[in-house]
Amino acid sequence: MADRQTELNYQSLARDLQNKNLQPVYFFYGAEDYLIDKALKLLKKSALEPGSEEFNWTVFRADSDEMDWSLFADSLNSLALIPSQRVVVLKQVNRALRNKGALRIIESIIKQPPADLTFVLVEREPDLKKAFYKTIIQHSTVVNFPVLRSAELQRQLVEFTREFGKEISAAALEKILTETDPSLRELLQKLEVLIFYVGDQEVISEQDVETCTAFTREVEIFNLLKAIGGKDASACRRIAEQLIQKKVEIGALFTLLYRQIWAMYRMKYLQEQRVPNWKWQEHLNIRPQFLEKRYRQYIPNYSRGELGRSLEILAEADLARKTTAIQDDVLLRTLIEKLLKP
Repeated sequence: MADRQTELNYQSLARDLQNKNLQPVYFFYGAEDYLIDKALKLLKKSALEPGSEEFNWTVFRADSDEMDWSLFADSLNSLALIPSQRVVVLKQVNRALRNKGALRIIESIIKQPPADLTFVLVEREPDLKKAFYKTIIQHSTVVNFPVLRSAELQRQLVEFTREFGKEISAAALEKILTETDPSLRELLQKLEVLIFYVGDQEVISEQDVETCTAFTREVEIFNLLKAIGGKDASACRRIAEQLIQKKVEIGALFTLLYRQIWAMYRMKYLQEQRVPNWKWQEHLNIRPQFLEKRYRQYIPNYSRGELGRSLEILAEADLARKTTAIQDDVLLRTLIEKLLKP
């Protein structure tokens, strides 16, 4: 059982999970959704045996139009397909308050969870005065994810930068935190663009923050590259509209798209030629090197033929940009649709 006096924070939860100190029911709440997602990844790694994730890890969203409460109930009560702990996550719990049947299922499970189940309830803004949430708190391990203070934000940014083999100066951190919205997810998205901007440079300085436009529209450009690599159609269209509104320079975007797709095309070729992965970088010379890891994640989404066609689509669009009067917004929307189905 837990009460408001003994609730955990991200750091204490992470220590517990690293020590395999797993609880049957968790209640994650608060505004820092990036850390909630990070905590779920840690929990998944701690709870599940390698190879069992596909069968024993299930995430539901109570606010989804496709939410199937019967399937949710079955997931809570079913046996693990591979002998292992299993984890069921329910996000956006507030929406479950509208469904009395769902509330009965949740209350029944948290009061008497199956021995092989870890059940996680997630809500950004719960009304903790409601009887339902009081019941959850009484029967779960509560973890609070509030908006982070400056010192913790700095620590997260330093850790994130070191994951890319770089350091960030105190002056650069101060510059970032005083001139941007202190949302960790947004800060890390921007910092990733800044890391890309400095290339092989080992230390990010205050001047880098000042000269890189990572804290404006380039964030959307970088996110568009990721969405195209992941073939995320809805994200591609949403980000493209944001770029159109901000009047992004289309030529620069085309250059970045070409670099990414050309790198993926070459990686696909090396894969087909059975060149060992550890030798890829000497053939590709991708800079900065962390991009190679990202491109590796994207190439299963494409055949080499699709990537070749994507390069042709980009060349045709670039020629149209230079030789016709077609508007940039029309050009970008058309390009995105073609790249999603090359």
